Amino acid sequence: MILENRTYTKKYTLDMIFYMDEVYCFLIKKKFLAEKAYLQ
Repeated sequence: MILENRTYTKKYTLDMIFYMDEVYCFLIKKKFLAEKAYLQ
């Protein structure tokens, strides 16, 4: 049970990291595009 829980936590952490990574990339792209549009 403890081992199962640990595996689940590990997977959950990885999922969160991937999710945060995608959100971060999305925000950077948005910011970049906004600045680009602003400069034009």
